[in-house]
Amino acid sequence: MLEYGTLGAYGGFVTVQRQLQDLRIAPPLPSLKAKEFFGSAKKESFCSLLEDAEFAKSAAIKARQGAEAELEDVQSQLEEVLRTKNEAESRCLQLAREKGALQVQLEEMEEEQAELMKKYKAAVQQMQSDQKLMIEQTQQILDLESEKHHLKEQVQDLNSKMDHLASQAEDSHAVRRLEAKVRELESRLELEQTAKARLEVSTTTHILKRQSQEL
Repeated sequence: MLEYGTLGAYGGFVTVQRQLQDLRIAPPLPSLKAKEFFGSAKKESFCSLLEDAEFAKSAAIKARQGAEAELEDVQSQLEEVLRTKNEAESRCLQLAREKGALQVQLEEMEEEQAELMKKYKAAVQQMQSDQKLMIEQTQQILDLESEKHHLKEQVQDLNSKMDHLASQAEDSHAVRRLEAKVRELESRLELEQTAKARLEVSTTTHILKRQSQEL
C-alpha cells in the first residue's frame, strides 16, 4: 500500500513535468492580444501545474516517511521477537541443565536411601539376634545363680553336719567322707562361679563389639 502511494505521487509529479514541457515547446501566437490571452492562460496553467507538482512531491515525501516509519516499526518488532526467542531458548537450555542436575541428585539420593534401608534392616536383624542371645545368656545366668544358691545351702548343711559329727566325736571315716563331699561341692560352686563370670564377660564383649562395628 505504501509503495502504491509513493508511485502514484511520483507519477503525478512526472505528468506535471511533461505538461510544463509541452507548454514550453508550444508555437508562438500570431497577435499581441492572442499572446496576452494565451500568456495569461499559460501562466495560470503553469501555476496550477506547479501546485499539483508540489502536492505530488509532498505526498511522495509523506508516503516515503510513512514507509520508513513502518519499516522501522517492523524492524523493531522483529528485533523484539528475536530477542524474546533467544531468551526463551537460553532459558530452555538452563532449565534442561537444572533438570539433569536434579535427576542426578535424585538418583544419588535413591541409592543412598536404598543403602541406608539395607543397613537398617541388617541392624534390626542383628539387634534381634543380640536380644535373643542376651535373653538366653540371662536365663543361663539365672540358672547358675539358682544352682549356686542351692550348692551354698548344701555346703551350709554339710558344714552343720560336720560340726555336729565333730562335736559328737563320731567315726573319722564319716568325717572324711563329709569333708570330701564339702570339697566337691565347693569345687562345683567355684566352677559355676567361673562359668557365670565367663558368660557375663562374653555377653558384654559381644555387645560392645557389635556396637563398635555399627559405629
